[in-house]
Amino acid sequence: MGKRGYQDYVNTHVLDMNQWIKQFASENDLITLDFQPLLSDENGIRKKEYATPDGSHISSAGYDKLSRYAQEVLTYSVSVQFGQNIR
Repeated sequence: MGKRGYQDYVNTHVLDMNQWIKQFASENDLITLDFQPLLSDENGIRKKEYATPDGSHISSAGYDKLSRYAQEVLTYSVSVQFGQNIR
């Protein structure tokens, strides 16, 4: 068996923590924004267009995508919560 890279090590911990947060939110009726699948390929690796050259940080295009997603989810959630169309 080969050594695991640092990125794999970090990703494993991040994915584990994300799963815990999802479970906690579900049990406590909280809204979560699941950003990871938006920026990742089918293997859970960040797509190149959403990463900086070092592969560890989110690019401007990634932040744009996250911002649009967050706005959509939060707008919908607030409108459902308060029974208003706020779009």
